[in-house]
Amino acid sequence: MIKSFIKTIFIIFICLAHQHIVASESSKKDCEFDANKVHKEFYTTLYKNRDITKANSYLKQKRPCVSNKYQAALITDMSAELLRYMYERSNKHEISIKSEKLYLKALKFNTKHNEVILYHLAVLYHSQKNYSKAAKTISRGLKLKAKNPMPMLSIALMVAVDAGNWDQAKELVDILINKDRFYYMKIPLLSSTVKTLCYYGQQDTALMFIKDVENKRPNLNSNLRKMLSNTQKIANSCGR
Repeated sequence: MIKSFIKTIFIIFICLAHQHIVASESSKKDCEFDANKVHKEFYTTLYKNRDITKANSYLKQKRPCVSNKYQAALITDMSAELLRYMYERSNKHEISIKSEKLYLKALKFNTKHNEVILYHLAVLYHSQKNYSKAAKTISRGLKLKAKNPMPMLSIALMVAVDAGNWDQAKELVDILINKDRFYYMKIPLLSSTVKTLCYYGQQDTALMFIKDVENKRPNLNSNLRKMLSNTQKIANSCGR
């Protein structure tokens, strides 16, 4: 299993190293690039089906169809996402560096997709525990004033908690709950919220949030169930 995963990483590295974002006219013949369809297909394959080989093959198939900067930014961002997915499962530093370089390359196309790229880059920095870079990237993303700031505010909360910036974390909890009263239904956000509430001695509220999640999300997968259990332990030990 490990050898197979390493082999897959090597193959994808080779493919990404030789990618050409804007294709020639001849190679674009009979090509179709529906951004919404490409987005759905890629993320379903990678995150729902967890098939990195197929996801990489899909990107390789779609690269020759790119005909403008927005499409180029989208494909480059997805290539970076593929590597980030691999990094979070292998913890190989060289993969995260490659992912970062692709995100930065995608930003240079300077399209409306930049707000999404910045969010993805902030998530990468958070995974690297590079909280300073994550905070700067989040600030840059929020300045774009996206129609839906929830993703950026959410990663901002997780970064603030993991960096121990509790005043900022409390402020973000207040902002998030005013924008979406059930934002904490996502378990990583619940965990960050509970840690913040515990820091400020609000154990009853933390336990209430956990109970709410248990009632509304009874069918969590094993990983999320484990994270919820750990969050419960944090809430139970508040103030100790």
